Amino acid sequence: MRPKLSIATLLLLSGCKLLASGVIDETCEDLPGGCDGTVDTDDTRDTEDTAPPYVPDNPFVLGLAVASETESEVSLRAFDTDFELLIEAVLPLQEDTSVGPVAYDHDQGALYGFDNGSRKLVTYSESAGLVLVDISPEITDFDDDIVDMMVADGTLYLVGGSTLLKHEVGDGFVTEIEISNAAPQLVRSIFAPSSSSSVFLLDIGEAGQEPDLYRVDLDTQRGVRSYENFDDGQGRAQAGFYGLENLPYVCSELGAVYSVESLDAGDRVPLAMPLADEMIEHYGVDMALDVSDCSYDPIAERYLVFSRALGAINMDEYGHVLPHLAPDDGESFVRGYFFVVPADSDTE
Repeated sequence: MRPKLSIATLLLLSGCKLLASGVIDETCEDLPGGCDGTVDTDDTRDTEDTAPPYVPDNPFVLGLAVASETESEVSLRAFDTDFELLIEAVLPLQEDTSVGPVAYDHDQGALYGFDNGSRKLVTYSESAGLVLVDISPEITDFDDDIVDMMVADGTLYLVGGSTLLKHEVGDGFVTEIEISNAAPQLVRSIFAPSSSSSVFLLDIGEAGQEPDLYRVDLDTQRGVRSYENFDDGQGRAQAGFYGLENLPYVCSELGAVYSVESLDAGDRVPLAMPLADEMIEHYGVDMALDVSDCSYDPIAERYLVFSRALGAINMDEYGHVLPHLAPDDGESFVRGYFFVVPADSDTE
């Protein structure tokens, strides 16, 4: 049963406005196997080159948080690796709300969502209940949408425009981290390697510009541009994550996964892409659509991409797809957030 929160003054989460997806310079012809999964090219694998489908023997370690909406309400939910519900906040749909990103802190049991309509951060936990947090009034001239969030060591980090912000449990406001020695223009994604005091900002720049990747040291607040103009367009850089060999990766709006290092070297062949025939079998369409988030499960050795249209898509390096989490009838997914569930965690 879903616990419903009746908050008369809540200005939250309605009239879903999907975040701008930017310029798409990737089509199915650019992907392994072409549009039908059988076309052979010199620099891509066709279906004959792939391994047979398999179900991983190792357990998943990534859980999933989702912001979704129906005609009357918005839900913020977090699921464990077996798709069991960990926590949920159900909120009434209001007229002026724009659903933003979602995040979950597994250690603290805290669920986060951001409403770009009311400009408020929503936090929910079973111990504290629902709390609305404002952006600090000391942050002036900031009216960009919050486009991504992540949790690291108990702190929530948020990005919008060129601004990096943070919120810690008990703080009265969302505050700004003033980055020195770096000037990102339009950040689309924030992510970090495990056990690191740094975060990475995927900066796509303005329309027609090429993406950069910045590393920001959270102790010194000093930023460094790790990769400059690493691709020839913005379409392959919808979101970022840290994956194999602790290196940065990005995913496209169609669900293809790329190494930033390879893109920077001019290699634009995706490392993985959902196979068209398996997408049709599981989702009724031949490719992922409107992907906004992605990650890598190092134990199960699977890529996960989150599609606003289809839900979470789970695939191996060959593009073989396993059914994951999809929206219910009448429900639309808005954003997803993958988080690590510790192996010794008790999620009962």
